[in-house]
Amino acid sequence: MAEKFPKPFGPYRLLKKLAQGGMAEIFVAQDARGDICAIKRILPHLAHEESFIRMFIDEARIVSHLKHPNIAQVYDQGKHDGFYYIAMEFVQGHSLLALFERARSLKMQHPLGLLGYVVAEVLSALGAAHSAVDAKGRHLRIVHRDVTPQNVLVSYSGEVKLIDFGVAKAIARLTATEAGFTKGKLSYMSPEQARGEPLDGRSDLFSAGIILYEITTGSRLFNKEGPGGILGAIVNEPIPAPSQRMRKYPRELEDVVMRALEKRVDERWAYAEEMRDALMRFVRKERPLPGRSRLKDLVLDVFGEPEGQSLIDFARASAERTPEALEEASVSAFGMSRSSPIKADETRMMSPEEIPSSADSRRGAALEVTRDGVPALRPAVVESQVEIPEPRVPWLVRAARFLGALARDLRVSWRTHRRRYLAAFGILGGFLLVGLGVRLGAAGMIGRWVGGGVAAIQGLRAAAKSDQAVAGDADAGYGSLRIVSEPPGAAISVDGLGMGVVTPQELHQLPVGRPVRLGLALPGYTSREEQVTLWPGQEVKTLALTLDRLMGALTVQTSPVGAEVWVNGALKGRSPLTLDGLPADSRVEIEARLPGRKAAKATALVAEGPPQRVQLDLPIEQAERPPGALVIESTPDGCDAFVDGARVGTTPLRGQDLKDGLHEVRVRCEHFNDETQTVRVEAGQESRVTFALTPVDFGYITVRVEPTVAGTTIRIDGEALALPVEFRRVMPGRHEIVVENETLLRRKAFTVDVKPGARIERIVHLHR
Repeated sequence: MAEKFPKPFGPYRLLKKLAQGGMAEIFVAQDARGDICAIKRILPHLAHEESFIRMFIDEARIVSHLKHPNIAQVYDQGKHDGFYYIAMEFVQGHSLLALFERARSLKMQHPLGLLGYVVAEVLSALGAAHSAVDAKGRHLRIVHRDVTPQNVLVSYSGEVKLIDFGVAKAIARLTATEAGFTKGKLSYMSPEQARGEPLDGRSDLFSAGIILYEITTGSRLFNKEGPGGILGAIVNEPIPAPSQRMRKYPRELEDVVMRALEKRVDERWAYAEEMRDALMRFVRKERPLPGRSRLKDLVLDVFGEPEGQSLIDFARASAERTPEALEEASVSAFGMSRSSPIKADETRMMSPEEIPSSADSRRGAALEVTRDGVPALRPAVVESQVEIPEPRVPWLVRAARFLGALARDLRVSWRTHRRRYLAAFGILGGFLLVGLGVRLGAAGMIGRWVGGGVAAIQGLRAAAKSDQAVAGDADAGYGSLRIVSEPPGAAISVDGLGMGVVTPQELHQLPVGRPVRLGLALPGYTSREEQVTLWPGQEVKTLALTLDRLMGALTVQTSPVGAEVWVNGALKGRSPLTLDGLPADSRVEIEARLPGRKAAKATALVAEGPPQRVQLDLPIEQAERPPGALVIESTPDGCDAFVDGARVGTTPLRGQDLKDGLHEVRVRCEHFNDETQTVRVEAGQESRVTFALTPVDFGYITVRVEPTVAGTTIRIDGEALALPVEFRRVMPGRHEIVVENETLLRRKAFTVDVKPGARIERIVHLHR
């Protein structure tokens, strides 16, 4: 029986099932606030498989540390009605794999810069993951381990999202390769991952390099038969240069790709940010500039309008209504009756101890991406079996797009080849005149007209060729320009696009034959823009610009007023004081001094504009108080004593000078438990603290006397004991034992060392 939607699920409302695989099912859902999200829910038959549950929970925990616009966020994870689930960001779009395959089936060619932009966004996400830290600032050392086109989503809004961190921590070596990784997953492994070696972030950069290679060349890199063939190629076979697969492949882009695909880890890009910066230098040269807007248009062109949009719009609109209207709309629109409230204990967060324990089971599916752009689980398939959605674009929309593109092409062609069009119009007009002349019988007149028309047309065609040659030279040529500034270090932009370099710098590949808008920006200085036109064959030109310093002001106020104001070590006056003519974006050290008050300091960052207010409060300076004395005693003596964590000697200690206030005193002695006390020391007075330490364990002494004669006494550490002395409990350490008999006039004394838990027995012979 088919499920009816919407339906409640814990704190969420499931709106629609997107997909179901061998391990999980995916829903579009709505939370209690009305926001749209995706719910990934494990199928019931896997609820007792420990290995899969741990991988499932790991994904939520890892992504919870990652807050980045290019990483699909995880909002919640828990268990409800026996179902383990993850609530995550709903990304309405398609996987990069589906986009690539669909475009290839339509024989659509995409600009290399736009494809590079997609991978640059992936690298931005990887950089955030590789450098992530936990709440205590400890580096998490996250490695995604599964960077594939299936795990990169491109949304209808032009966003790029990296998903599926489920194997980032759960699979540290190459286990379950046959079942857990499809052929597509294996094809994006790094050599060290294929060998089962320890990984770091550079393994993910190798995978990103494979993606960049394949989407820009339109061909698979490791397209071998079987897992063994794929892994063998990754580890052993050399990487063919992209220019061997695609003619006129840009050298700058090829350098980025080939460095990412170095077999030796140390020869690759060191960080994702480093690779992204190099890739973006190539991307920024493309016009129009690649970005979200162009990526959004690409997704719409390839796939058409998103499915299920009306359902999502209705759910969002319903969330903005009153509760009563929401209930009525829910009943009328979805045929759903009001359900009973959910009990508080039905939905709760999981702890690791709740994960069922069982033997690791096989993984029969791989994490994939559904058509609607959310992570899902599907049975293991190769890429050729991935279903590519058909576009659903109305014919009127397609016709409008075609006519719009034709109009743009004609507009550009008219501006570029205007004389060619005039020549064509002249030829067409000449033929019309010939026909008219024949009709009227004016052959002689027509001959003169035709001769003049042909001459005019030949002149126009020659002029058009000359103009076209000049325009072609201008279009094909590039120029260089050296830019210097005073002061140096200004960021350079070309036509409003930041180049990622600063002055002094020599720029290459600048267009010639048209004005180029160059901009300089430096914090604390006015921005400058200049238009420069370069011409073919021109020597390298130098553009020197001077940037004017921006100025700001500070107003220093103190409590109380009248304090001396010192700026960067120089006396400027007394408060309140306004400081004018300070360089903007500079740091100023300010100190206020006043007799009888403690000096106050502050560091201010000067900003352009009206004076900024700096307030300094000077507290009353109190006379220095004399120190106090501390006496530390302990039982037993000879223990190490510590005050505020620093060792000060062995007990007993007398006359320790300390500042007045609270101090922590700790005593440590072998075979005894440490003890700590907090004592208050008063200025000019002596304070005392005493410790009676308890042993870690007592020792026991037994003393036997032969012969047993009346009048015999035994003393241990001076304490007289009645006979017999058996298993006398004593503290660990050295003890003195004395045995006396006045009748026999005998006295014997000796010492024993007692360890914790030891039993010491001594026999004393009085006649010897």
